[in-house]
Amino acid sequence: MEEIDRKVNKSAILKDGQKIYIPFVGEKLADSKIVNINSSSQYELESLPGVGPVTAKKIIDGRPYASAEELYVKKVMSKSAFEKVSDLVDF
Repeated sequence: MEEIDRKVNKSAILKDGQKIYIPFVGEKLADSKIVNINSSSQYELESLPGVGPVTAKKIIDGRPYASAEELYVKKVMSKSAFEKVSDLVDF
C-alpha cells in the first residue's frame, strides 16, 4: 500500500477520459523512474532523455499540466521529443 501511496496522487481531480491503473492486492509494481511533470524538480526533469536545462525550465514554467500531451500541445517540446519521453512521464 505504501508503494501506491507514493505513486498515486489520491487528491488529484480525474478528467474525462483519463486512465488510471489500480493494482491488485499484493501485486508488485515495476520500479520505474516515472517523472511527474507537475511536481518534479529541474534535476529530475533533466534525467529524461533529450531534456536539458532549457526544456526542463520550460516544463516548470508551463505548470500545471492536465495531461502529459500538453508538453507538445503547449509547444514546450516538439512532438518527436515528447514521443521519446512519453512512457517516462506522468502528470
